[in-house]
Amino acid sequence: MAVKSENKIPPKNNKAVALNIIPKYLMRQPHFSHAEVIF
Repeated sequence: MAVKSENKIPPKNNKAVALNIIPKYLMRQPHFSHAEVIF
């Protein structure tokens, strides 16, 4: 199921979702200040 749903999502949408989820995940990490420089 997961693979099929991912195939239906265009690469641009995947990137947008990643950019929305990754920062939120990093905000919970202790090294977010260092991750900010990467992004």
